[in-house]
Amino acid sequence: MSSFNSVTEFINYVSEYLADNGDLSVLTVTGELSGVTIYRSGHCYFTLKDEASCVSCVMFRTYLSQLDFVPKDGMKVVLTGTVNIYGPTGKFQINAKSMRFAGKGDLKEQFNMLFLKLQQEGLFNEEHKKKIPLLPRRIGVVTSPSGAVINDIIRTLNRRNPYFDLLIYPVAVQGENCPTEVAAGIKYLDSRDDIDVIIVARGGGSYEDLFGFNSEIIARACYECTTPLISAIGHETDNVILDYVSDLRAPTPTAAAELVLPVYADMQNYINNTEMRLEMAEESVLKSKRSYLDSLKNHKALMSPMFYISEAHNKVNNLVQQLIKCSDNYLISNQAVLKSYSDSLEISEQRIILREQNRLANSVNVLDSVGPLNVLKRGYAFLSDESGKVVSSCDDIKQGDKIEIYLSDGSASASIDEVIKSKQEKLYGKGK
Repeated sequence: MSSFNSVTEFINYVSEYLADNGDLSVLTVTGELSGVTIYRSGHCYFTLKDEASCVSCVMFRTYLSQLDFVPKDGMKVVLTGTVNIYGPTGKFQINAKSMRFAGKGDLKEQFNMLFLKLQQEGLFNEEHKKKIPLLPRRIGVVTSPSGAVINDIIRTLNRRNPYFDLLIYPVAVQGENCPTEVAAGIKYLDSRDDIDVIIVARGGGSYEDLFGFNSEIIARACYECTTPLISAIGHETDNVILDYVSDLRAPTPTAAAELVLPVYADMQNYINNTEMRLEMAEESVLKSKRSYLDSLKNHKALMSPMFYISEAHNKVNNLVQQLIKCSDNYLISNQAVLKSYSDSLEISEQRIILREQNRLANSVNVLDSVGPLNVLKRGYAFLSDESGKVVSSCDDIKQGDKIEIYLSDGSASASIDEVIKSKQEKLYGKGK
């Protein structure tokens, strides 16, 4: 019977026991992911379960970044790692070091999920496809350096056109290293300025063998590649994600070699035919130019200079006649315009005279109504002293002065008996 002085001592004992156990130091467990949570730190926590049991797991950022997929709930995986006890909680858990999909059925599910994701992002759209060059200077091939595939490609290229240059980037075409190595090969060949086209090739195999080419990192490397890329994976009936992202899909590696390089004899025949058509076109142009030159040689202008002068004289006469005709037409047209302007001016003049006459009559009537005579007719009068100066205030006269009173129909003389200076209210009456 073991005795422990503290919980921490007990946890440490169990952790050391598990670490020293050879069967548990590195283990592989198959199960379904549940409760997957990836924190901002980059660490992933989840539960691995089956129909009857479950176990807590953690995959730290270093190992998670090496996966070519993102763990999600419901995925069935094969997990490799170590077991330990997490001290603060005493929780038994697996520290996962690697993870892969389990079973072909799950590979199909993975393919469908990645296909839908990349399709929604637009990686398969036709507008991203680049045209394969007609006659590439150098062909880059990402494939296994040994085996039938590279030999078939080289043999096919030699048969079609012996004048080619090939650069092979060796990679693993199946297994865990396949995605990262193929993606690196695509990026390397694309970084060179002497590669005109890239072929990614692999021979036939089982669904699991070809599944490396369904990797997201290969798909994105292909999408970001600026060099035209041909996918040649497996046989015609095989389909991988790379086929949909690539600029051209070849049913087999041999077919890719046929698509990437034209037959030398066909190119030679095309060049010969083009050369023959150019010679015929050149001969036709020269014949046409000679005929035109002969027509110039036989022209009457060269035979008789006066003919040319006569032709020029006739052209000048025609131009003079056209100028005269245009001048007459211009005068006639402008006479009508001037007549229209004159009529408009006369009408405007009559309207202005009539308007001013009316204004003058109105002014005379106004002057008459406010004139002195009309004012006097309404019972008013004005006064002047003996010198004829108008009297407008009591200050202008005094007792004994002679004044003249002017009315509407005459005048009268008077003398001042008394001057009474008063305020207006006394004169007109207060309140009136």
